[in-house]
Amino acid sequence: ANRWQGSLILETTDAYAVALSKAKPELSEHYRVATPDWTCLQQFINKDQAYALADQCGVPHPVLVRAKCDDDLAEAIERIPFPVMLKPVRSHEFVKEFGKKMFFANNAEELKKRFAQAQSAGHEVILQEVIPGTEFRALERVQVYINSHGDYAFKLFNVKLRQTPANFGVMRVGQSVRPNAEIDELA
Repeated sequence: ANRWQGSLILETTDAYAVALSKAKPELSEHYRVATPDWTCLQQFINKDQAYALADQCGVPHPVLVRAKCDDDLAEAIERIPFPVMLKPVRSHEFVKEFGKKMFFANNAEELKKRFAQAQSAGHEVILQEVIPGTEFRALERVQVYINSHGDYAFKLFNVKLRQTPANFGVMRVGQSVRPNAEIDELA
């Protein structure tokens, strides 16, 4: 802290965001921490809360079902057409355990097996419909930074050029693109 007093700290992954957010009061005594406070950040880290927030704000998203037990799983099998993604509520913890962002199930048997695997490891999950897309030039995200005055300081729109694994993976090669007005408004 004595060499970097006042430096800006930005997180690069969910795991770092959680650590910085929880330690923000102490870190802020020496650094400028851009990561939101934990009460705010957990709405985005916990995917079920993020989707609930999207619903409140009118932001469209795929059909999903929160699955806490076998009854929820049975309901999901009836509601969501296959293939289905079994996604963790807290992605960074799931990736640490399984080495992947989510499980993909082509049928009910695969889904039941993957659900049991996630439950036995203690992971809360959501089941989500798969919206077919493209492997190349898929819109990844808009990144927004808001300064200490509450003004937009920076927005970056980018697309995936290569991802691992294909179709649903982490961006490995990307390209910044011109702003997309619809996504800008939703963000």
